[in-house]
Amino acid sequence: MLRVIIFVLSMISASISFADNSLPVDTQASDEAKTQQVDKSLQEQSSQLKEAELYKLLYENSKDANKRLISTMHWSISLVATFLFALFGSQIFFNLRLGKEEILCLKNEFDEKITSANSELSNKLYLLNREQEKEHRKELESYKEKSDKSVKSLISAERKSLQSICENYRKDNELQNSEFDYKIKGIKIDLEKNIGDIWELKGVKSNALTRYINTSLLENELGHELKYSLSDIIQLLYSQSDIHESDKLKLDELVGKLSNRYESYKDAIVSKLKMLTIYKFVDDPVNFGKRIRKNISEVPA
Repeated sequence: MLRVIIFVLSMISASISFADNSLPVDTQASDEAKTQQVDKSLQEQSSQLKEAELYKLLYENSKDANKRLISTMHWSISLVATFLFALFGSQIFFNLRLGKEEILCLKNEFDEKITSANSELSNKLYLLNREQEKEHRKELESYKEKSDKSVKSLISAERKSLQSICENYRKDNELQNSEFDYKIKGIKIDLEKNIGDIWELKGVKSNALTRYINTSLLENELGHELKYSLSDIIQLLYSQSDIHESDKLKLDELVGKLSNRYESYKDAIVSKLKMLTIYKFVDDPVNFGKRIRKNISEVPA
């Protein structure tokens, strides 16, 4: 641009110098000749011409010279203006074209920068999301671990509480069952004793002995006093000459369970058992559906 301005200034100076020198040499020479002629004519005709006519002549000559100078200046200015117009027009066109190319380059560069910035921003957002996801995952895992521990602790506490409650219920049930069994066995003792008394009154001493033996076994299991039931058993044993096999087995079991405080009762029962014949009932091989008595052991003669 600086070169263009310098060139324009040089053209303007050249135009001015051309305008100054555009007057023909012969015209200048003729003007000088005319001036000399005028001077000579003025000198020669000074006496004849008046002062007004001399000024008029000088005016007309100066006017002609000014017209020629103005015409030359107009032509120079038009030429310079045309050149400048063409120069500035081409410069503007070049600048516009260059500006478009620069704008296009800037647009492409700007698009590349935007694409690069978007890619970088996407990568940063992706990394940030991954980090946040990891942090959230760690928080969730920590919360889950704490929740699991809390839930396990609560479950363990509840389990212990339930186990304690169940154990208390079990103990209560066992106690209640024990009390119930105790009461049931107490009722059975009374029942067996009463049934034994009834059979004795009826004179069926073997059945009465069976009931008295059951009564003594139940009383021994509950820790009751046994001397009365043992006395009933011994009294019935001494009134019989034989005993059923099942009653013999029960008496052996009872004797084995008696404590030392009932040693005399044990000796009496054992000694009497040795004197009794043991029997049992079996199917009659002759008469089908009937049972007959069979002695297992005989009292030695």
